[in-house]
Amino acid sequence: MSKFTIGTDSEFFLVSKLDGRYVSAIPIIKGTKWEPEVLENKAGLQHDNVSMEFATPVAGNLSELLSHIRSTFRLVKQKLPENIVYCGTSSTSFPHEELKDPEAHVMGCDPDYNAWEDGAMNKITKLHDKTFRSCGGHIHVGYVPNSGNDFLLTDTGKLRLIKVMDALHGVVSVVIDNNIPSIKRRFLYGKAGAYRPTDYGVEYRVLSNFWVKSPVLVSLMYHLTKEALNIVRLNQDEELIKAMGGYAQIGSTINHGLTRGATLLINNHIMPRVDKATYSLLKKSNTFHFNKAIDQAWGLA
Repeated sequence: MSKFTIGTDSEFFLVSKLDGRYVSAIPIIKGTKWEPEVLENKAGLQHDNVSMEFATPVAGNLSELLSHIRSTFRLVKQKLPENIVYCGTSSTSFPHEELKDPEAHVMGCDPDYNAWEDGAMNKITKLHDKTFRSCGGHIHVGYVPNSGNDFLLTDTGKLRLIKVMDALHGVVSVVIDNNIPSIKRRFLYGKAGAYRPTDYGVEYRVLSNFWVKSPVLVSLMYHLTKEALNIVRLNQDEELIKAMGGYAQIGSTINHGLTRGATLLINNHIMPRVDKATYSLLKKSNTFHFNKAIDQAWGLA
């Protein structure tokens, strides 16, 4: 079995319990991008623009990943004021009074890249709605020695993996993460192929925070990551991507949120090739479970 490390940096908005208004995380979360607050479980906590962002410790398996995310939510919950809670909305327009701090207008300062364009830098999107903000749920995949995943340390290998993650994670997300805030987010952020190369592997930047809200969805993304690594390691990536219509089909499905096209790709090309655990998780992906509040889903309520 392929060995790898995995973690996430995920963003969430803060909401007032008193009136349901979105509030800026800047005066509440003291950690910054340059100096995150280190929590008891070694997760990093910071404000990023007006959202709260945490980075989980590196996990070596699914059990560790679930444990790290659950404990991070628990520790963050303890730090928030009594009348403030995090929520799972992936995009929204913030009240003007919450955008007065200059940091609320700093975004996109670090570029990411497009795997489908040989790693070319993505252009920083300029907002027409100056109050619009969104939340990502990025996946960090890392190399483990003697795993057979040496491609994670090469530029070409990183591109190959990101394309396969689009074919799996990205396409699957279109079906699951299809509410209005998520559709609006895709117009500006999380386009197909978005990634950053790292010294340990890759950061996949296409997904919103949707998958971090539920242990079942975290499990699904973990298993899809394992599948993606296996596909590249076995040199089956070009065949799969060609069968799924290449970037023309995969990219359009992700960027435009084409749920019908995504469903066809999943049924015809993903379901037939994944293992039993991944197959079972895919079958659960549209159930009522994912409408639970974050704390309820993670057993923290």
